Amino acid sequence: MRPADEEAWANAKLIELETHETFSTMEHEVRRLSDGTDMWIFPQCSGGKARCRSTATAISGPVATTAVGGTTCEMDDPRCCYHQFIVSEGVIKSYRARSRQPYTCRSNCLTRPASAREACAHELRR
Repeated sequence: MRPADEEAWANAKLIELETHETFSTMEHEVRRLSDGTDMWIFPQCSGGKARCRSTATAISGPVATTAVGGTTCEMDDPRCCYHQFIVSEGVIKSYRARSRQPYTCRSNCLTRPASAREACAHELRR
C-alpha cells in the first residue's frame, strides 16, 4: 500500500466509503471498538471470496469476532488484504490495509475516495 492512498481517507465522509465503486460492492464487517468508534473491515482476497458469514450470535475465538452489522469475516487467510477504516460520527478517522505475509496489499489512485483523486489524476490518464 502506498501511504498517500491510505492517508487520503483521513476525514473523508462515510458516504464516500458507502458509495465507493470498489468497497461498496464488497462484503464487509463492522466492529465496535472499546473507544466507541467502529472499524469497517473489507477483506479482498486473491483467488476467491473472503470467508464472511451472517450471524446473530457471539463468536469467540482468535480469528473471528461478531460484527455490529451481523456479518463476521475470518481474518486469517494469507491470500487476503484487509482494508480497515476507523469511523466515528459519519467521518473516516483513518484507513489502513493489512495482510499476512507473503501476500501484499496493493493500491492505486482508485483506492482513494473520489474527493481525493485530483492529487493523483495523472495516474488515471495513463
